[in-house]
Amino acid sequence: MEILLSIVPISAFFMGAIHIGTCPANEGVTYLVYITGIAGVFLIGCHIAYNFTKDRKEEIRNGIKTFQIITAILLMLEMFIFYSMSPSFENSENYCDETFYNYTFYMNIAAAGIVFLSVLLQYTSCKHLVDNEAF
Repeated sequence: MEILLSIVPISAFFMGAIHIGTCPANEGVTYLVYITGIAGVFLIGCHIAYNFTKDRKEEIRNGIKTFQIITAILLMLEMFIFYSMSPSFENSENYCDETFYNYTFYMNIAAAGIVFLSVLLQYTSCKHLVDNEAF
């Protein structure tokens, strides 16, 4: 599952790296997509390490929690900045590469969907465990 979910952060890393400097409308967005991709790949690597290690699980779990918070903050910041800009796809000061803009637009939707499904699955899973323990 982690390998399948790694598609989004890996693609964010590459799209951010390739398109740095192609969105003068807000240059920070390209850097945030790039950094969020790096953080997401590292987070998935931590999850994989956690699944395969027998020692230091608590340290890895704490690292995962920290990186989840960092990645979530970066993603929210990127979404806020991205959706507050109104780019032009023609050469102007509000220019943003159309490929990068479309990628970021749909990547944000996919990321929000993944987060929503993760929270939903986590909530229903925990609720099921709590209900079983109560009886």
